[in-house]
Amino acid sequence: MKRVRILRDTSGASIVIALVFFLICGIVGSVVMTAASVQAKAAQTHVDLQQKEYAMQSAAKLMAQQLGGEDAVWEEKSVVVKIAYDTAGEASVDTNSLRSVIGQNFWTEQRTKDILAARAEGKDYVLGGSASNRLLIDPPSEAGGLAPVYGCITVDPDLNITVELSLDSAFAADSPYNTTISVQCTPTFDNQGRVTVIEYGDNTVVKKTEAA
Repeated sequence: MKRVRILRDTSGASIVIALVFFLICGIVGSVVMTAASVQAKAAQTHVDLQQKEYAMQSAAKLMAQQLGGEDAVWEEKSVVVKIAYDTAGEASVDTNSLRSVIGQNFWTEQRTKDILAARAEGKDYVLGGSASNRLLIDPPSEAGGLAPVYGCITVDPDLNITVELSLDSAFAADSPYNTTISVQCTPTFDNQGRVTVIEYGDNTVVKKTEAA
Protein backbone atom coordinates (compact mmCIF):
# COMPACT_ATOMS: atom_id res chain seq x y z
CA MET A 1 0.00 0.00 0.00
CA LYS A 2 1.37 3.31 -1.00
CA ARG A 3 1.61 6.06 1.70
CA VAL A 4 0.41 9.52 0.83
CA ARG A 5 2.22 12.45 2.39
CA ILE A 6 0.03 15.39 3.41
CA LEU A 7 1.77 18.68 3.09
CA ARG A 8 0.93 21.34 5.73
CA ASP A 9 1.45 25.04 5.38
CA THR A 10 3.40 26.26 8.49
CA SER A 11 4.37 29.65 7.17
CA GLY A 12 2.22 31.47 9.85
CA ALA A 13 3.49 29.56 12.88
CA SER A 14 6.50 31.80 13.43
CA ILE A 15 4.22 34.86 13.56
CA VAL A 16 2.05 33.25 16.23
CA ILE A 17 5.12 32.26 18.26
CA ALA A 18 6.48 35.79 17.97
CA LEU A 19 3.15 37.27 19.13
CA VAL A 20 3.04 34.91 22.12
CA PHE A 21 6.64 35.82 22.96
CA PHE A 22 5.89 39.55 22.82
CA LEU A 23 2.75 39.03 24.92
CA ILE A 24 4.75 37.24 27.61
CA CYS A 25 7.39 39.97 27.53
CA GLY A 26 4.66 42.60 27.87
CA ILE A 27 3.13 40.85 30.86
CA VAL A 28 6.51 40.44 32.56
CA GLY A 29 7.39 44.08 31.85
CA SER A 30 4.06 45.25 33.24
CA VAL A 31 4.58 43.25 36.43
CA VAL A 32 8.10 44.64 36.84
CA MET A 33 6.92 48.24 36.29
CA THR A 34 4.05 47.80 38.75
CA ALA A 35 6.37 46.34 41.38
CA ALA A 36 8.85 49.20 40.88
CA SER A 37 6.07 51.78 41.15
CA VAL A 38 4.75 50.22 44.37
CA GLN A 39 8.27 50.11 45.80
CA ALA A 40 8.87 53.77 44.90
CA LYS A 41 5.60 54.83 46.52
CA ALA A 42 6.42 52.80 49.64
CA ALA A 43 9.85 54.43 49.85
CA GLN A 44 8.35 57.93 49.47
CA THR A 45 5.72 57.16 52.12
CA HIS A 46 8.47 56.02 54.48
CA VAL A 47 10.40 59.26 53.91
CA ASP A 48 7.25 61.35 54.47
CA LEU A 49 6.46 59.55 57.72
CA GLN A 50 10.04 59.99 58.90
CA GLN A 51 9.84 63.72 58.22
CA LYS A 52 6.54 63.99 60.08
CA GLU A 53 7.91 62.07 63.05
CA TYR A 54 11.02 64.25 63.13
CA ALA A 55 8.90 67.42 62.95
CA MET A 56 6.81 66.23 65.91
CA GLN A 57 9.86 65.22 67.95
CA SER A 58 11.46 68.61 67.34
CA ALA A 59 8.28 70.46 68.31
CA ALA A 60 7.86 68.38 71.48
CA LYS A 61 11.47 69.03 72.50
CA LEU A 62 11.07 72.76 71.91
CA MET A 63 7.87 72.97 73.97
CA ALA A 64 9.39 70.92 76.80
CA GLN A 65 12.38 73.24 76.88
CA GLN A 66 10.25 76.37 76.94
CA LEU A 67 7.82 75.21 79.58
CA GLY A 68 9.77 73.14 82.04
CA GLY A 69 12.58 71.00 80.79
CA GLU A 70 16.22 71.81 80.23
CA ASP A 71 16.55 75.22 78.64
CA ALA A 72 18.66 75.14 75.49
CA VAL A 73 19.84 78.73 75.84
CA TRP A 74 20.64 79.08 79.51
CA GLU A 75 21.37 75.40 80.22
CA GLU A 76 19.22 75.49 83.33
CA LYS A 77 17.15 72.56 84.49
CA SER A 78 14.06 74.51 85.46
CA VAL A 79 11.80 77.46 84.73
CA VAL A 80 11.20 79.69 87.76
CA VAL A 81 8.76 82.61 87.80
CA LYS A 82 8.73 84.78 90.94
CA ILE A 83 5.66 86.81 91.91
CA ALA A 84 5.34 89.69 94.38
CA TYR A 85 2.23 91.46 95.74
CA ASP A 86 1.78 95.11 96.65
CA THR A 87 -0.21 96.36 99.63
CA ALA A 88 -3.39 96.25 97.56
CA GLY A 89 -2.79 92.60 96.72
CA GLU A 90 -1.97 93.35 93.10
CA ALA A 91 0.42 90.76 91.63
CA SER A 92 3.58 91.73 89.81
CA VAL A 93 6.10 89.47 88.16
CA ASP A 94 9.79 89.70 88.90
CA THR A 95 11.02 90.11 85.34
CA ASN A 96 14.51 89.06 86.39
CA SER A 97 13.07 85.64 87.15
CA LEU A 98 12.01 85.36 83.52
CA ARG A 99 15.66 85.51 82.45
CA SER A 100 15.79 81.76 81.89
CA VAL A 101 13.17 81.99 79.17
CA ILE A 102 14.02 85.30 77.49
CA GLY A 103 13.49 85.01 73.76
CA GLN A 104 10.85 82.31 74.19
CA ASN A 105 7.25 83.13 73.66
CA PHE A 106 5.24 81.63 76.51
CA TRP A 107 6.47 83.05 79.81
CA THR A 108 5.90 86.78 79.68
CA GLU A 109 4.88 89.12 82.47
CA GLN A 110 1.39 89.71 81.06
CA ARG A 111 0.72 86.04 80.35
CA THR A 112 1.80 85.12 83.87
CA LYS A 113 -0.70 87.64 85.26
CA ASP A 114 -3.43 86.22 82.98
CA ILE A 115 -2.66 82.70 84.23
CA LEU A 116 -2.90 83.84 87.85
CA ALA A 117 -6.19 85.62 87.12
CA ALA A 118 -7.66 82.43 85.60
CA ARG A 119 -6.38 80.45 88.57
CA ALA A 120 -8.11 82.85 90.99
CA GLU A 121 -11.41 82.04 89.25
CA GLY A 122 -10.69 78.30 89.29
CA LYS A 123 -10.44 78.19 85.50
CA ASP A 124 -7.97 76.79 83.01
CA TYR A 125 -5.83 79.18 81.03
CA VAL A 126 -5.87 78.00 77.41
CA LEU A 127 -3.69 79.18 74.56
CA GLY A 128 -4.60 77.91 71.09
CA GLY A 129 -7.85 76.31 72.15
CA SER A 130 -9.58 76.13 68.75
CA ALA A 131 -8.62 75.01 65.27
CA SER A 132 -8.68 78.62 64.05
CA ASN A 133 -6.09 79.92 66.52
CA ARG A 134 -3.77 77.01 67.25
CA LEU A 135 -0.18 77.66 68.12
CA LEU A 136 1.89 77.05 65.02
CA ILE A 137 5.37 75.58 65.18
CA ASP A 138 6.57 76.08 61.64
CA PRO A 139 10.05 74.69 60.99
CA PRO A 140 12.45 76.98 59.08
CA SER A 141 12.94 76.40 55.37
CA GLU A 142 16.44 75.04 55.91
CA ALA A 143 14.92 72.19 57.95
CA GLY A 144 14.15 70.37 54.72
CA GLY A 145 10.42 70.91 54.30
CA LEU A 146 9.28 69.51 57.63
CA ALA A 147 5.55 69.62 58.28
CA PRO A 148 4.14 72.37 60.54
CA VAL A 149 2.97 71.27 63.98
CA TYR A 150 -0.12 72.69 65.70
CA GLY A 151 -0.36 73.12 69.46
CA CYS A 152 -2.64 73.95 72.35
CA ILE A 153 -1.37 74.82 75.86
CA THR A 154 -3.56 74.45 78.94
CA VAL A 155 -2.55 75.62 82.42
CA ASP A 156 -4.93 74.25 85.07
CA PRO A 157 -5.74 75.97 88.41
CA ASP A 158 -2.94 73.96 90.04
CA LEU A 159 -0.60 75.52 87.45
CA ASN A 160 0.20 72.17 85.85
CA ILE A 161 0.69 72.43 82.10
CA THR A 162 -0.64 70.18 79.36
CA VAL A 163 0.47 70.67 75.77
CA GLU A 164 -1.27 68.92 72.89
CA LEU A 165 0.60 68.70 69.59
CA SER A 166 -0.67 67.45 66.26
CA LEU A 167 0.09 67.61 62.55
CA ASP A 168 -3.60 68.40 62.08
CA SER A 169 -5.06 71.72 63.29
CA ALA A 170 -8.31 69.97 64.26
CA PHE A 171 -6.37 67.42 66.35
CA ALA A 172 -7.95 64.49 64.52
CA ALA A 173 -7.53 61.25 66.47
CA ASP A 174 -6.16 59.42 63.41
CA SER A 175 -3.46 62.01 62.72
CA PRO A 176 -0.06 60.28 63.09
CA TYR A 177 2.23 61.15 65.97
CA ASN A 178 -0.27 63.13 68.09
CA THR A 179 1.67 64.00 71.23
CA THR A 180 0.79 65.19 74.73
CA ILE A 181 3.32 66.91 77.01
CA SER A 182 2.59 67.14 80.74
CA VAL A 183 4.61 69.46 82.97
CA GLN A 184 3.99 69.37 86.72
CA CYS A 185 4.23 72.59 88.70
CA THR A 186 5.90 72.95 92.09
CA PRO A 187 4.42 76.19 93.49
CA THR A 188 5.46 78.11 96.59
CA PHE A 189 2.87 80.03 98.65
CA ASP A 190 3.04 82.86 101.17
CA ASN A 191 1.24 82.85 104.52
CA GLN A 192 -1.89 84.16 102.83
CA GLY A 193 -2.01 81.25 100.42
CA ARG A 194 -0.90 83.33 97.44
CA VAL A 195 1.48 81.90 94.85
CA THR A 196 4.91 83.50 95.12
CA VAL A 197 6.98 81.14 92.96
CA ILE A 198 5.96 79.04 89.96
CA GLU A 199 8.56 76.40 89.18
CA TYR A 200 8.79 73.68 86.56
CA GLY A 201 11.67 71.24 86.54
CA ASP A 202 12.67 67.87 85.15
CA ASN A 203 9.19 66.39 85.59
CA THR A 204 8.16 66.76 81.97
CA VAL A 205 6.37 63.75 80.47
CA VAL A 206 5.99 63.36 76.72
CA LYS A 207 3.48 60.80 75.50
CA LYS A 208 2.77 59.87 71.90
CA THR A 209 -0.83 58.93 71.18
CA GLU A 210 -1.32 56.00 68.83
CA ALA A 211 -3.48 56.83 65.81
CA ALA A 212 -6.99 55.36 65.92
